[in-house]
Amino acid sequence: MILIEDTHWPLVVVGVYEGAPVDPWTQRAASARWHSPELRFATLVVPGVGPAAISAHQVLLRWLRRHVSSSTPFAGAAWVIPDADVRGSVAALIDAHGGTAFGSPSAAFGSVSEALNWLRSLWCDDADSASSSESTVRKTCSTTRLSR
Repeated sequence: MILIEDTHWPLVVVGVYEGAPVDPWTQRAASARWHSPELRFATLVVPGVGPAAISAHQVLLRWLRRHVSSSTPFAGAAWVIPDADVRGSVAALIDAHGGTAFGSPSAAFGSVSEALNWLRSLWCDDADSASSSESTVRKTCSTTRLSR
């Protein structure tokens, strides 16, 4: 199952989740926000090792194909993939596409903290150059810390 976590919007975490059932209301609200035209920073989480990581990556990619369109604006996409082999493959694909995914900067990391540090640098860079329509990014950079 895919879990969407948007408590710290415009940071949104999307990942494959195999835990206890989650509140369907929270997921509906997060899904609605995901489909909004608001700018977002995405952390895409691929859990597992070996075949489990490959399977989780495939599940996440299928979901992204269905739920990302040209009206889904990204300011950055950080892939969190603990499995080194899968992370290396994703990093190579990102590099082959000029370091971008979804029309924005993208990179692969082994941990959430690495990904959040990278997104923080994009977040605050965007805040410095944001237009008035992107005031949410500017406000969030100055008032919120991205942390695990």
